[in-house]
Amino acid sequence: MQTPANKGRDPNADVCIDSEADANRLLSRDDVEREYGISRRWLELAAMSGNTPPMIRVSRRMVRYRRADLEAWLLERTVRSTSQ
Repeated sequence: MQTPANKGRDPNADVCIDSEADANRLLSRDDVEREYGISRRWLELAAMSGNTPPMIRVSRRMVRYRRADLEAWLLERTVRSTSQ
């Protein structure tokens, strides 16, 4: 059942993003830290080892993360225990 709160959302989707525009919004490392609690420093260090969500290199010193890619990356890392 569609309500105003979930209008436009796929009821079977794991990721709840309000619109395609929001899913494609590019986030800076500061945005990711503010919205998801993943520190800018961790993102910087992980980028050197390739252990980050897919990123878009805007320039030599600037990267952005597509919200949908970040959400999918987080879902891939969901575990039930620390031994997984």
